[in-house]
Amino acid sequence: MSMFSTLVELLASVKRTFGNPDWKRMDFSQLHTLKMTTGMMADKYMAKFQMLVGRTSFNKAALEDVFI
Repeated sequence: MSMFSTLVELLASVKRTFGNPDWKRMDFSQLHTLKMTTGMMADKYMAKFQMLVGRTSFNKAALEDVFI
């Protein structure tokens, strides 16, 4: 017999056990340190930037400050 009656319960337990408890701070830090590097294509940079923006609550001014 399983402790979990649904897949959602199982995945929530896995996330609690193995997930990063401070993911928001990690996303903020990654956004602040993201830089274009030699050989990095602009579309790769923008994709990473957009992914991190979606995980934060930064306003427009804050995003302008961290962009490149």
